[in-house]
Amino acid sequence: MGVADALRAGIRVTDLVTDSLQAPVTLQRRTEQDGYGNAVYTESVVRGVVEQRQQKVMTAGGELVDVRASVTFPRPVAITSQDRLVLQDGTAGFVVKRDGVMDESTGLGFATVVYLG
Repeated sequence: MGVADALRAGIRVTDLVTDSLQAPVTLQRRTEQDGYGNAVYTESVVRGVVEQRQQKVMTAGGELVDVRASVTFPRPVAITSQDRLVLQDGTAGFVVKRDGVMDESTGLGFATVVYLG
């Protein structure tokens, strides 16, 4: 078993152990633009550990931004900075930063933490 296999197994256990802490989150994935140049989104529900608190984070571009919440997905989830998340209480925001160790075989994070601006 390689390191990547061990990480995948550990993340599966983490997902199971944290299941009671995970809340449904609506992922609004940007798919295209309409005829007026407005973004068009598709929605799906994913589960993650939500932490709502004001904090500042440094983006990949070196900008210090305020965030309202972070969501930890203890499984691979495809999320980009063009996507928007809506939490159970209605708090919504775009992904301003994404952290995680990438799995080269899938191109996704083994687990991913996103910060909402």
